[in-house]
Amino acid sequence: MCIAYSTVPITNSLTCSLLRWRHKLILPTLASLPLLVVYRVTADRTLVVVPTFLREAVGATSVDLGPLYYVYMGMLAVFCTNAINIYAGINGLEVGQSLVIAASVAAFNLKELGGPLGHNHRFSLFFLLPYLGASLPLYLLNRYPAR
Repeated sequence: MCIAYSTVPITNSLTCSLLRWRHKLILPTLASLPLLVVYRVTADRTLVVVPTFLREAVGATSVDLGPLYYVYMGMLAVFCTNAINIYAGINGLEVGQSLVIAASVAAFNLKELGGPLGHNHRFSLFFLLPYLGASLPLYLLNRYPAR
């Protein structure tokens, strides 16, 4: 799967950005289909847990999205493969965007550690904290003007 998702950035770099936007949308969508099919066959759970601070407003702890969950996950695959690569030419912006996203997810995980799914948030932090630790020095060296 990682190889399939990396086709857009690699192809874009090798062709000197000659890859058209329609291909940048189609390739990740096609790459996400096997993952979504396997998820449908094995788990088929389309519940989304509502964050603690929104539970009173929504009136539930989870929401079942049904088929929209698969549409959402397919669109998320397209977003993830393109969002970071768009800013690659501007000093510090690419890794800066990654830092903002990772820091916001880490903050959410820290807030939810005491909840019923705290072990999942702890597991997520095991990946995010080293990522933040490696990305911060890269940002400091790559921000405008790059060294």
